[in-house]
Amino acid sequence: MSGDNNSPSGRNHCAYFHPNPSMAKPFSFNLLPLFFHCSLLLPSSATSPIQDDESHIISRFQQYLQINTSQPSPDYQESTQFLLSQSLSLSLESQVLEFVERKPLVLLKWPGSDPSLPSILLNSHTDVVPSEHSKWAHPPFGSHIDEKGNIFARGSQDMKCVGMQYLEAVRKLKASGFRPKRSLYMSFVPDEEIGGVHGARKFASSDFFKNMNVGIVLDEGLASPNENYRLFYGERTPWMIVIKSTGAPGHGAKLYDNSAMENLFLSIESIWRFRASQFDLVKSGLKAEGEVISVNMAFLKAGTPSPTGFVMNLQPSEAEAGFDIRIPPMANLESLERLIAEEWAPASRNMTFEFRGKGILHDDLGRPLVTATDSSNPWWSLLEEAIKKANGKIGKPEIFPASTDARNFRLLGLPAIGFSPMANTPILLHDHNEFLNRAEYLRGIDVYESIIKAYTSYTSPGRREDSRDEFDATFLSRRHISLSFLATHTSHGLHYSKLPKNTALPVSQPESKDPLPASSVPGRLRRRLSALSLKLPPTSSPEAKSWTFPRSKSLSSMGEYAGSSIKKWWDWGWSWVLSKKPIFARDIEMNEEETRFLGCHSKGSWRHIFYKVRSEFRKLVGSDRKVGLPQTCRYNPLDYSKNFDDGNSYTYG
Repeated sequence: MSGDNNSPSGRNHCAYFHPNPSMAKPFSFNLLPLFFHCSLLLPSSATSPIQDDESHIISRFQQYLQINTSQPSPDYQESTQFLLSQSLSLSLESQVLEFVERKPLVLLKWPGSDPSLPSILLNSHTDVVPSEHSKWAHPPFGSHIDEKGNIFARGSQDMKCVGMQYLEAVRKLKASGFRPKRSLYMSFVPDEEIGGVHGARKFASSDFFKNMNVGIVLDEGLASPNENYRLFYGERTPWMIVIKSTGAPGHGAKLYDNSAMENLFLSIESIWRFRASQFDLVKSGLKAEGEVISVNMAFLKAGTPSPTGFVMNLQPSEAEAGFDIRIPPMANLESLERLIAEEWAPASRNMTFEFRGKGILHDDLGRPLVTATDSSNPWWSLLEEAIKKANGKIGKPEIFPASTDARNFRLLGLPAIGFSPMANTPILLHDHNEFLNRAEYLRGIDVYESIIKAYTSYTSPGRREDSRDEFDATFLSRRHISLSFLATHTSHGLHYSKLPKNTALPVSQPESKDPLPASSVPGRLRRRLSALSLKLPPTSSPEAKSWTFPRSKSLSSMGEYAGSSIKKWWDWGWSWVLSKKPIFARDIEMNEEETRFLGCHSKGSWRHIFYKVRSEFRKLVGSDRKVGLPQTCRYNPLDYSKNFDDGNSYTYG
């Protein structure tokens, strides 16, 4: 792909692309072997790829596994050459992006017949974690196959298997003559195992990614020890914290209070009690691993060094410990931060703490970074149906217990789902003797063949020729979290009001049973208001009625599309203003009613202040009259019939 969408679909490209002109400088490694390798593999004519037998499929997987891309010195040059050769054999468009020098991102494209439709992105990472070779039964980069068909290699589960399954599924679809409607992208990103800062994060925030018009992202999941595949709609976020204790030094034989070691171990005991309480929820089956807060000690540092080790008769004046905390999206962050400040590292015991890393759990409006798993998200339903069509079974939707590159796409508001088709397989990522069975790998290719076919063929029901409905469905899917989905999840003190569910996919629906589109009925203009909103209960509840307001009857004469853009920016602006937290309101407390309606993340914000003022005003005047306060319009993603204007006024909850 040469950088635009006008390239012939069958043309092959082996060019390197620099997103930033200032970065366009020569690589340190020699590119001549790469281009020579590509030229040898260029097809002489536009012939359809031949579907290979299983031995060739497994052989290609072994070749990819044998490339040592382990951190901290991954061989990205060889992996890039391999992936480009696969692209050429499949007649796919290809580009190599370098947002950071020597960290190439390989992007492959199978163009769709309708470029106006949002595209599909299948993401995988090329790097793997280091291996202790002496503790493996077989060399970690030998891709040995034992008598049971188990393929031993670092990356066999995490996640070179998935990247190759993408390619093999495309190979099978091309051999069958299938042509996608939507464009399909496959990204092979670097550095996921060390945070993905120079890979997926820069990719997701680039203009290049924006121009790809992605509608859904699939990324890695986990192996399943049973017959059910695991699907992940969110992930826990890491907080890396170092707790430090200070105290007076003393003789090793002296007993005294508030020593550095004593205070640190009091904190460790408190942390361990919390950890045990969370772990008990998992052991009892009340919570999945991804639904609890995990805490694990990463290091413990204390003592006074000496030439022979440590001074044994001296109590140190400082001690510190590092902890890896993983937090699910629905957790009460204020409670956790208070726990850290008051119990784990209280200043009263000469304790301090420092965040070495603090991941993002919510978007800028305080909404958890999760992807909807109900009918408001057509991609989830399509995924389930495609897996079942390939004779796969699905377990309960889960929160991924660790972190993946998918978080970078969820931060943009895009739906992102984690899925690795590995059933009846022990979870061995980052472990010794990581393996994947040959039969399970081949079965996963069939599953992804079904998924790619379903995703790239999907168009919204009732889609008009100008693709406007498709745009709306994608906009809603990528920008808004389903409130009906959140209503069914309660975790760590966060409660969401229950809302009625709508079984329809997120496309425009007329208010009546009239089959005509809304745009063709006079006086019924489609409303594309943003779903950004206060966390308020449904209009059916008495508490919510004081917050409702009349709805305007029409959009501006600038046109439907322009009107929606103005309204969207207006809503974003008000939401941003109301989310700000002035200094004077920092100590304002929230009662249960305010927490339930606004969410604990709104504590001390202008939204919280206005809500309190409204409540106090009602008490003073003893009236149920509406009080006009700054607030945002909300597009109702659960009942699309309310998003049309037939000349009457409406109110929202």
